[in-house]
Amino acid sequence: MNRGLVEQLAQLHGVPAVSISFPLDTRRPGNLHDSGLLRDLGESAAGQVRATVSGRAATSLVSRIDATLSEVDLDHPTPGVAVFVSPDVTRIIPLDSPVEPEVVVGERFAIRGLLTAFLHRRHVRVVVLSQAKTRCIDLNGHEVRERFDFGFPVEIEPPVEADAPHRDFPLDEHEHAEAVKFVFRAVDDALEALQHSDVRPLVLLGAERDLAYFDEITRHGGNVIGRVHGDYERETADTIADLAQPVVDAHEVDQQDRACAEVREAIGSRAVAGIVNTWKAARDGRGYRLVVEDGFRYPALVVDDALEPARVDDPDRFDAVENAIEEVVRHRGDVVVVRPDDLADLGSIALITRY
Repeated sequence: MNRGLVEQLAQLHGVPAVSISFPLDTRRPGNLHDSGLLRDLGESAAGQVRATVSGRAATSLVSRIDATLSEVDLDHPTPGVAVFVSPDVTRIIPLDSPVEPEVVVGERFAIRGLLTAFLHRRHVRVVVLSQAKTRCIDLNGHEVRERFDFGFPVEIEPPVEADAPHRDFPLDEHEHAEAVKFVFRAVDDALEALQHSDVRPLVLLGAERDLAYFDEITRHGGNVIGRVHGDYERETADTIADLAQPVVDAHEVDQQDRACAEVREAIGSRAVAGIVNTWKAARDGRGYRLVVEDGFRYPALVVDDALEPARVDDPDRFDAVENAIEEVVRHRGDVVVVRPDDLADLGSIALITRY
């Protein structure tokens, strides 16, 4: 899953567009609870489709929903799954994090759960620095993959005493530092090619002195989100992933805090807050960066081109938060999902505008 896929689904329009999301139990592949959940969600989706369209169109779409849900791989479950079905589109998207069971039938696909999973996914590169052997490990959601391409692992002989100017003297401190940097320049070259192919945030693991040497020569300092001190060259890839995870978590929290601070600073000049103002600006295509609390919803109706709260029994109610997210993504804006209560003073949602 990538941002392009989220944007593509946000652009699609059709009646009805069916969005189904649900968690799976990764500890018990093929369990009866998961299959029962899919059956219940399929029945709910079928009922909503028949309430929206009738006749042959409803029968055809319900058949597509049933066929799509039957293709979900319950024997190799991921933490969550998003399913999108319309008369023209069928997509099954595995997710790296659990989502709440939900069925939404409307004019557009409901992308909020998909976008939240995308934003919170683990998509990081870990470089295990060592003068003898530098390793590279990619974290893709719950998958841990060690790289054996682009020159990794990097094993290169540094200059030795025989290469020193006088040969009969050991390398001095300056020459030793240059020898280490010689090795790490080769690491940086391999990393340059890999980052050019697939750019990611970087976590560096290594001895404190090695990290200092690498910082002096690397071209990728702007991508480094954190460091872990220690000699981990011989650890397993899974252990390295566990060591890097606190750095990844801290970076995500920092990004959320920065987004909240940025939008607060912009209120009154180039940002609006609260669901009504945010929804209007997003619908007008003005959304540059939307900041919204995880789980915040606002059932609403459009009355005389204005947003009003909806009752549970209102047939035309919709989630104004979901709609605002869709509009921002459709207009190539950014979305940041923060923790509950992070924006309590701003009504749980705010938007930095383009103009």
